[in-house]
Amino acid sequence: MMFRDVLFARCLCFAAVSALAVLRGAADVSRFDERIAADRSQADAQGLEWVDGRLLPLESKAFADTPDPYGRIAADLLPGCPEGVRYMARQSTGHYFLFATDSSRLAVEWILEEKWGTDPYIPPQGLYGVDIYDTVDGKWRFVRNGRLSVWSNETNTVCVDMPGKGFRPVRVYLPTRGVVRSVRIGLEKGARLGQWRHPSGIVKPVVHYGTSIVHGGCASRPGICFTSIAGRLVDAPYVNMGFSGCARLEPHLAEVLARIDASLYVVDPVWNCTPEIIRERLEPFLRKLHAAHPGVPLLVCEGGEPSGVRSATNDALKEVYDRLAAEKSTLSARLNYLPAAGMIQTDGESTHDYCHPNDYGSVHMGKVFAKAIKNCLKTRKQKKGKIR
Repeated sequence: MMFRDVLFARCLCFAAVSALAVLRGAADVSRFDERIAADRSQADAQGLEWVDGRLLPLESKAFADTPDPYGRIAADLLPGCPEGVRYMARQSTGHYFLFATDSSRLAVEWILEEKWGTDPYIPPQGLYGVDIYDTVDGKWRFVRNGRLSVWSNETNTVCVDMPGKGFRPVRVYLPTRGVVRSVRIGLEKGARLGQWRHPSGIVKPVVHYGTSIVHGGCASRPGICFTSIAGRLVDAPYVNMGFSGCARLEPHLAEVLARIDASLYVVDPVWNCTPEIIRERLEPFLRKLHAAHPGVPLLVCEGGEPSGVRSATNDALKEVYDRLAAEKSTLSARLNYLPAAGMIQTDGESTHDYCHPNDYGSVHMGKVFAKAIKNCLKTRKQKKGKIR
């Protein structure tokens, strides 16, 4: 099922009960799913009404038919994927809820199926926690992280006072590396709930394929991963297809990506590839995406060079790109390139290991990627006061 079908199905699911108001002019929605009203029919002891996350728009999810509720690849596509990809596709990497509300409190309950493991660089709240973002004065603001209290099959909960005022968009990011069984969102009794439409007007997602860096390594929490930052800055749906150690440009992964009706494909595999793999696989990978979606731009990315030393794999990538760009074909017209120069700071403080960005490096990379993505999409400049 393509993204447009998933989006349409989710819009229907989020389609309406008159008891809940809708953000004026923000969404083509006139009523909400009756299941949401039923979910919210009774407030708990804290005065919160709860909504099952499966009823809320999850624009970061490209496929509806995943074996896990917050997985990333459709069931029929998983058998052809490498073993590592099959397992990591179960993780909720990059997923976020985006909706509008006037609630002054927001709570999240989430249950993990299992512990993926520990990481020498990523803290538990990055692997398994949730992040809550509100909008204040037209800008996104991090509010609080929901930290893991139990490892598996138990409910983790966070409840916060929200700084934003009025009916405005909020985001809830899911765990970077966790296999999530269920999520519930709690709002104040009687609070409005609506679907949010991006002011940019972009409906189709940016699809970002890549390595452990794309997979969230090694940001301290989900909302500060560079892909999360780029998604907020670009103001577009964002699909994370990062697979740690497994972004090797296999032909089947091009088929997986081609099943997503994207606004842009970001191809970012350098840190998992040798120069030989790049020379052998990059061109057919790009050609397959272009054949499936000839009108969609492609952004080919070098790997960051935080040590300041030029990578032989980046040289191979540029070699393939230059050859394709010189074709003067329909593919070359859609190709874009993001070089390593300036991608990440070279002051020695931007990574954990001269590879994976820390939070300082992630913020910088998020801005760099957002600028490149906007150039690809030719996103119009946002009016003052809009979310940016």
